[in-house]
This record gives sequence, structure tokens and C-alpha cells, in this order.
Amino acid sequence: MEEVKKKYKSYDELKKDLEGLQMNIKTDRETVLELTSMLNSSSLDTTERVDVMETLLDYLHQIDNAILFCDIGGMKLVIKNLNDSNAEMRSISSAILATSLQNNPKVKVYCIKEGVLHHFVRALSTEAELPVKKKLLFALSAMVRNFPYAQTKFGELGGFSVLAKLFTLPGTLEEATKLSERTLTLVVDLLDEHQSVTKDNKHHSSEELLTQYQNFPLLEHLLQNGFCEIVGNLLENIPQREFENGTIVSGKTEQGRHLHDPAILIGYGTNRNCEELPSEGHRSNALVCMTSSCWQHWQKCITSDGDVWEGRACVKQPPLHALMRTRLGRQLPIRTV
Repeated sequence: MEEVKKKYKSYDELKKDLEGLQMNIKTDRETVLELTSMLNSSSLDTTERVDVMETLLDYLHQIDNAILFCDIGGMKLVIKNLNDSNAEMRSISSAILATSLQNNPKVKVYCIKEGVLHHFVRALSTEAELPVKKKLLFALSAMVRNFPYAQTKFGELGGFSVLAKLFTLPGTLEEATKLSERTLTLVVDLLDEHQSVTKDNKHHSSEELLTQYQNFPLLEHLLQNGFCEIVGNLLENIPQREFENGTIVSGKTEQGRHLHDPAILIGYGTNRNCEELPSEGHRSNALVCMTSSCWQHWQKCITSDGDVWEGRACVKQPPLHALMRTRLGRQLPIRTV
């Protein structure tokens, strides 16, 4: 019996140990409160503040933690740090915003009241470090997706002009391409989002939400800031092998010449520049095919789901209502609209 007592702890001893463990376990709420208090401390240097924010980042994926962080004033400090002179501070601040804003309507409303869109537009215009720009773009994307009010405010602040300039930044080809790809991804996804609500209304959006989308002139912003020209320039820089291996859809002209530089465009609005468009199963805003070097007559277009439509479209110039449906060499689902 004595040997058993020596080998195993008694119930009272186990209970005492367990109580000690429970005393050392902090809830997420307690941790966020403590870290935010540290962030408010004037005694921390920049490196220590960055360390605290990196720890916070692990907790702010949780929706409730991110809302709490806003409620206790932590997000105000983060937004302010977007203008910090230290690149690491700007980077982690952008990452925290991106994480907290994703699928979190309450945080989005809080941040827009705090003027975060002004900070995004200014920071994207002035930021010299491409890695920081990418995180800023990620945060902006999380802010404006499925939030037409934020999209409207972003447009009013000249945000689409800033996005257009992201395609012509200096830097290595790989860095510039990644930034261009992410920017184009955001623009195309916003177009899809507007199409889904205003034309299809697949999610049965409320009248108020539908009105917000309808009142936001997304296409006008894109056209005014030269996105059609930007798309053409991007296509010219895509390696021919991307077209040859089927990553990007290609086609054949009426003359039989194989084209290696076509993009698939989704037309929004009326096809006023087209003499003739495919009619079977397609509305006036049907898929339009183009080449980056010239606009041709097309016999057919094969969509990603295997559908083929016959017909031809003669386009004298790029339709002002169309935007590229490819992301720099990445396979995309192509759909008629």
C-alpha cells in the first residue's frame, strides 16, 4: 500500500495541482486585454511593440477577439501605425487589419468610422516597400469585399486611380507581377460581386443592399482610370507558353491563324461596339473575346465548362464595359453572364 501511495498522487494532491494549472490558463479575452494594455504603454520601443502586435495577430483571427480589440481602442492604434516611419510596424499593422477585417462586419463598420479608407489610399500611394504594399492591398481587399458602402467611399477618395498605379511600380519582375496579380484579382472579384447582386441577385440581397450596389458606378471608375489599357499591357507581358499549355484560353480566327494572346473578357452593359454577337443562350452582355494586339472576328469560344457557342463579334476597339477575366497565368473559371 505504501508503494502505491509513493507511485501515485492522492485525489487531494491531484485536485490541488489541477487548480494550480487552471489559475495559469488565460482566456483569449484576458490575453487581448493584456496585450492591448502593453501596446498602449509608452515604455515599449518599436521592436517590442512589433513583437506585441505579432502576438496579437494570432488572436485576432477570432471574430469576437477582433471586435473586443476595437472596443478597447486597440484598432485605433493600429490604424495610426499605418503611417509609422518603421516598415516593420507598417507591415504588422496592415496584417492585423487584414486579419481583423475578414468576414467581420462589425470591425468593418468600426474601421470605416475611424477613417481607415483614407489611410489605405494614402499608404498605397506613398508606401515604398512592395511587401508592405501587398499587405495593405490585402487589408483593403478584406475591407471592401461585400461592403458596397466602403467601395463607394473608396471610389470617392480616388482609390481606383491608386490601384491603377500599382501596375506600373518599380521593383523586380516577380514582385511587380505578384502585386499586379493581386490588384487585378481584387478588381475582377468586385466586378463579379456586382454582377452577382445587380444582375443575378443569387443571394436574394435586401433592397437596401441592392440599391447600394446599383448606385456605385464601379465600371465608370475602372474606365476612367484606364483599366482596359492596363489589361492589354498585362497581356502583352504574359509568356507565350502560358497560352500554349492551356493555362489561358486561346482560339482561332476566321482566317485560321492560331492566336496566342487572347484573353476572355466579361462584358458588362451593352455591346455597343460590336456589329454582331453570339445570340444563342446569351444576353447582350455576353462573353466577348479579344486579343491584346488587335480585335478580330472570332468563330467560337470554348468556356471552362465545355460549352461552345458559334458566332462572331466585330469589335473596332476594346468595349468600354469589358474587363479581363484572367489572372496573369492562373486558370480561372470562365462563365457567361
